[in-house]
Amino acid sequence: MFEVQMALSEEGDGKVDEILLELFAAVNMLRALPPARWVFEECSSLAEMGFRYKEQDEPMDAANSLATSLEHHPPADVLSAPYLHQEFDPAAIEAMLALLTPARVITLHSSRCVAAAA
Repeated sequence: MFEVQMALSEEGDGKVDEILLELFAAVNMLRALPPARWVFEECSSLAEMGFRYKEQDEPMDAANSLATSLEHHPPADVLSAPYLHQEFDPAAIEAMLALLTPARVITLHSSRCVAAAA
């Protein structure tokens, strides 16, 4: 699963469809060029910092996160695997980008503005 979260202004709340078009335009730009090693390395560095300096989770959140991680990673890697990128794999990146299409998206929009109108 891939997730994008955005905090929108009141004006943005009224333009969710336009924002989604822009999001997929950005994904299409990523598809147009081969994956860049420098982007992978920068993301890897940021993720490693996120792992090293992660704030302590609430116990219930930690248990949920670890249980989810166990579904995808061996027990020895369950703490670090969600944060540490192992190798640059352009083919895997391209395959993942190919899956990010409007036809496959599930959009959830929650907003105080939307809740007030309901």
